[in-house]
Amino acid sequence: MYAHFMKNVGPVSQFSCYKFEAKHKYLKKSAYIISCKKDTAYSVAVKHQLHMCYRFINSSSIFPSLIIGPKKTIDKYKETRIIALLPDDIKNNFIISNWIEYKGTRFHANLVVMIDENESGPLFDSIDAIIVSQNIVIFHCDILTTIGFNERIRAYEIRFSGIKTNVNIEDLSDPFPISLHTNIHNEKYVILRYAI
Repeated sequence: MYAHFMKNVGPVSQFSCYKFEAKHKYLKKSAYIISCKKDTAYSVAVKHQLHMCYRFINSSSIFPSLIIGPKKTIDKYKETRIIALLPDDIKNNFIISNWIEYKGTRFHANLVVMIDENESGPLFDSIDAIIVSQNIVIFHCDILTTIGFNERIRAYEIRFSGIKTNVNIEDLSDPFPISLHTNIHNEKYVILRYAI
């Protein structure tokens, strides 16, 4: 019986209403709470519109602009290289996080970010640590030296320079992080999502 059903209509998961029910959970909850049952659809629609107006007036987004992941314990003696590069107003009040999600984009250590772009090509930094202080996000980065563009794999070859710097998340040229790729010859490449 079940095999016959699968052959005729396909997988059962395609006919599931689970996602539909989850999407409308808020509206169903509102409909249950509303005391006037005369025109339930109208009452739910008005409540939803008022809720959206409230969020627009308060300038609150559907998603929080900053989600901070687990925090690392800070050893002031080991983290002196990070503290030395921080602005004075942040030095005493900051946390180091394993990852953050900023406006829906997740950043974590060892990702590459594009800092700037000049006539010789893009400038990249590799995230070493993520510093958060009062909703200000600063990346402690290794500066990467761009060697050139490899036409065959359509990627930029880079090397670690050994120089550290701090970059504010607002100063990024491209808001999306990039993965670092290494080939069998230990050459490191950054593949952009789009052509520059």
